[in-house]
Amino acid sequence: MGGTSSIKRHHKGSGARKGLHCCWFATAKYVTALFSALLFSPAAEAAPATFVTALPVSESQILSRFNWEPMFSGNDLTSVGFPVDLGYGITARWTVLGTFHEGYASMNTFSPTGAVEPVHSAGLGDTLVFLRYTLIKHDKMHSTLRVTPLAGVFIPSGDNQLRSDGELLPQALQTGGGSWSPYFGLAMGTFHYGNGYSGDVTYRFNPVGKTGITPGSQFRADWQEQWRFYPFHLRDGFPHFALLSFEQNYVHNEQSDSLGEAVPKSQGLYYTQDIVPEFQSMNYLVGFGVRVPVVQDYASPTAVRQRCGFVMVFEYNFSRH
Repeated sequence: MGGTSSIKRHHKGSGARKGLHCCWFATAKYVTALFSALLFSPAAEAAPATFVTALPVSESQILSRFNWEPMFSGNDLTSVGFPVDLGYGITARWTVLGTFHEGYASMNTFSPTGAVEPVHSAGLGDTLVFLRYTLIKHDKMHSTLRVTPLAGVFIPSGDNQLRSDGELLPQALQTGGGSWSPYFGLAMGTFHYGNGYSGDVTYRFNPVGKTGITPGSQFRADWQEQWRFYPFHLRDGFPHFALLSFEQNYVHNEQSDSLGEAVPKSQGLYYTQDIVPEFQSMNYLVGFGVRVPVVQDYASPTAVRQRCGFVMVFEYNFSRH
């Protein structure tokens, strides 16, 4: 969520609570060509819907992805994220990826008089840019494997000093972290006999700032299992695919800071399960599913807890024809 941000406060009555991814030919030669295309083309490989570190991007390929991620939480917090991802294959091993965050969030707060006042913020969030190197690249007729270390930075294009009536808005309504944040990790992806598996572990280090609210550094681990259920058998022509993606996201946030001072009991972790049916073709992917919180362990008993969410993803490959 951000840089060009808007804040608005409305007044209501009391009683509410405080709120927050060829063809079959006649000859054996062309059958072999089809299998190679199915097994090694990015369109047929695992494509996570909820994390981008393991997205398959080929050399000279331009890949775009658009997500819509509404989330409903306790404390009357509602948020919608609109991340846009772009990837480019510089070489067969080097890839550059960028994520541009846009979003909206609203929640109820208490005014100094005790009245419940809905507040919202919207705009551009911090921008992630990172390089990925394919350290391990192994292809066989029926499977692929990629292991890729990565490193980059979150650019502070968001805002961590949003206020209303002179008071800092809660961290859930801030759109950025306020500093250049190093980012690094390791991702992997494999495609085996029609099924895909992807995962990553990443860490974002957020330096403590003297102004606004600085979110705690974040460790996360993601895993995806993608199962093709249509077509059951290859047929004439390059088929489209229907897949079911099961994705797990584990996130641990360290203690945050406000105006340079540590915020007590602001650390915590959560674990979510995403179920996303996907439809995939040579040039695009579309998917829509649900996000269910499984574990939410926060140090503060009043921390905002997620209830449910949705994931919608559209991916397009500009360089395949």
